[in-house]
Amino acid sequence: MTKAGIYVPCSYHPERRTAQYDATGARLVKSLEKSLRLLGTDRLELFLVHRPDWLTRADDTAAGLNQLVRAGKIRAAGVSNYSVPQFDLLNAQVEQPLATNQIEFHLLRPDPIDDGTLHQCEKLGLLPMAWSPLAGGRLLDPQQPAAQRLAAAAKTMSARYPGATLEQLAYAWIMAHPSRPLPIIGTNQLARLRRPRRPRGSRWNGKTGMRCGKPPKAARFRKPAGGTLVATESDTIPLSAARTDCRPSPSRSWIRRSAPPNCTFR
Repeated sequence: MTKAGIYVPCSYHPERRTAQYDATGARLVKSLEKSLRLLGTDRLELFLVHRPDWLTRADDTAAGLNQLVRAGKIRAAGVSNYSVPQFDLLNAQVEQPLATNQIEFHLLRPDPIDDGTLHQCEKLGLLPMAWSPLAGGRLLDPQQPAAQRLAAAAKTMSARYPGATLEQLAYAWIMAHPSRPLPIIGTNQLARLRRPRRPRGSRWNGKTGMRCGKPPKAARFRKPAGGTLVATESDTIPLSAARTDCRPSPSRSWIRRSAPPNCTFR
């Protein structure tokens, strides 16, 4: 997977004087073909338009994506940071429906729950992607008032889910939404990639959160070693622990079904 649409000044392009959005069809095609060369491949599974480009018509952006799909250079196209109307407009122009919307969604920015973004994903049957699931590290910053409250809530919850950390609970909170968002973990460190694995003796419900106990017979989960965990809304981290310090929201705005290690959704 790769993205295109944001172009910034760099040593390779000294002619650029400022960062800019460019989601014109021609620019997207050029960027994707460059990515294929650099990656040494002839096809990508997923290609995202990084940001909405307010100065480019949706049919222009769609023309580039359609060309790439028809040529077999990408299997699917999606977007990132699109509002509901922006997504609808572009999705109406592409020949193959958009596969995903990668959005900023975490405990300090729950806006997609209320602004229609996640409802749209659920309605269309596509899995959203959540970038910055730890709020760029602010979630774990003891200097942040909201982080302090969340740490206190996580400490209480870790008594019920032995070994559960705030980081793990933050990922669980994201994945508990009915639209089943996929957190994008922004690290290349193996230890960090292993850390989000759910605590021993736990099970994600994928609907309302998690809870100690045995799952009902109707639940469709893979049984993990060490025990089970079923959800109850009262056991999830409350939004009130973070909402006070949420940053202002900007404009209201195939992906393969997968899950973190040892985690299987219904």
